[in-house]
Amino acid sequence: MKYTIVDIPSFQIMGVSRSFSVQDAMQKIPLFWDEYFNNGWGEYACGQFGYCYDEHPTEGHFKYAIGNRCDLASDGTLHIFNRPDRSKLPQGFELI
Repeated sequence: MKYTIVDIPSFQIMGVSRSFSVQDAMQKIPLFWDEYFNNGWGEYACGQFGYCYDEHPTEGHFKYAIGNRCDLASDGTLHIFNRPDRSKLPQGFELI
């Protein structure tokens, strides 16, 4: 496998997150993707990324979110995956 490491400027991601245990994450994360689209959240952010994050993970658990790159303009508009039509975070979403 050939790969390239590219440094890019930092950015925010707008997404919906859940906490998962290491033991059952492989079974439950696909169900979370189903929930994401069944709840209509894909209309706000199409699910460009699925990502693990946690500043202070507890033993055996981690946070996983589904969402999109999101840039906040100086006028407060959220630019979500080239969609500058949102002025606030949708309910249930967070900026990471």
